Amino acid sequence: MAIILTFQNQINVSLQKKDNIYYNNTALLGWYQTSSDPQFVGGVIDIKRHYNVLNKELSYIADGVTTEFNVIFQTYDGQYQPSSAEELQVYINNVETTNFTFLGTVTINDPLVSGDVVSINLLYSINVDDSSFTNPITNSLTNSSFISFLKNNQVNKKSVKGYYAEVKFVNNSKEKAELFSVGSEISESSK
Repeated sequence: MAIILTFQNQINVSLQKKDNIYYNNTALLGWYQTSSDPQFVGGVIDIKRHYNVLNKELSYIADGVTTEFNVIFQTYDGQYQPSSAEELQVYINNVETTNFTFLGTVTINDPLVSGDVVSINLLYSINVDDSSFTNPITNSLTNSSFISFLKNNQVNKKSVKGYYAEVKFVNNSKEKAELFSVGSEISESSK
């Protein structure tokens, strides 16, 4: 089983397959946004970032007869055709509609009149394994939930294990000097 999370904005570049997806619902409390503990959704199966898509919006002018529109987006090296309706956001005259079907083309189920503007936007998406996820009745996953992720710690390890370094700082100057900060980044290079 999989749930598809879609976004209008680009997905964080550090998100990888097998990272874990969480959600929070925020609420305004006084002047602050607050939230409950993050709720686990599942592991990432696939990410559609659409880096090579040139134009993520298609626009058509309705002729009053046609209700079916192509959804083939141009890429740097060819074309991309979405595989599911979840990847698309459809507007009629700048008003979002969900009354459409997608079977390779978008078919608008609302009546269209000549001159209506049909816009089809390609969304960024994450496929998440939701086999262990049950959407609770209260604090449930919604379109306005804040989505976050946790890196897979079996792949992305960063800590010192069994090795150390000693550092000695020497000031050879005859003038007074102050050291404000020292930083280091350690990462695993081999086993």
